[in-house]
Amino acid sequence: MKNIKIIEAPSEIGAGTRGASMGVDAIKIAALDFMSNFFVHFPSEKIHAPNDLLFEPIHSPYAKRIHGVISMTEKISKAVYDCIKGSFFPVVLSG
Repeated sequence: MKNIKIIEAPSEIGAGTRGASMGVDAIKIAALDFMSNFFVHFPSEKIHAPNDLLFEPIHSPYAKRIHGVISMTEKISKAVYDCIKGSFFPVVLSG
């Protein structure tokens, strides 16, 4: 596939374990170790995650940081939509 676009969403919001946002960079480093040019060859877009919400109080015991989860979901879905509209195949990497 020639028309791939990478969408990076390094987020801690909704993750059960802190450090999940480092997963995207870990995949990139592993690719370099295997001499892969995947991340050099294809364009990418990085989505800003509201990880600062981790320092705010939790308002619901059953929907922790739900506003951040909704925000990330909307940002990712828009990026995927724009990617497809631009004739690219989206590859979403998130943590």
